[in-house]
Amino acid sequence: MSEENIGKSIGAIIRNEQGEYLTQYRLRHPLGLALPAGHVDPGEGPEEALKRELIEETGLTVTSAKLVLNDTFPNPCPKKGHTAHEWWVYEVVVAGQTELKEPDKHKFLKFMSPSEMKLFVLSGECDPAWFQYIFPALKIVI
Repeated sequence: MSEENIGKSIGAIIRNEQGEYLTQYRLRHPLGLALPAGHVDPGEGPEEALKRELIEETGLTVTSAKLVLNDTFPNPCPKKGHTAHEWWVYEVVVAGQTELKEPDKHKFLKFMSPSEMKLFVLSGECDPAWFQYIFPALKIVI
């Protein structure tokens, strides 16, 4: 894989007091259930992208972020021509109330238990980056 064909993405693992994950249902490629995520823009660092994406997509402000995964996975992005993505995934503590900020891009934004998330995995309605690569790499069982 050449370096120019590798996209750069961030992901956020946000859990509530009940241990549920903040999820969103994407209406654009890759379709389906995912955790908040997005591309790192040119000239931007991963942590800057994390803060920007969370405000844009969820209305939440990052109060602390711990990098838990930095790896490259073969998840393509046809829109940008990437054959793979380097991911920076953070466990994040946030402030504010969740708000569906981009209803044209996401059907919903809500906290879900692993068993609720598994229903989307079993029906094939999930972003493979999270369920095929990131969760297994972090040993998160869905």
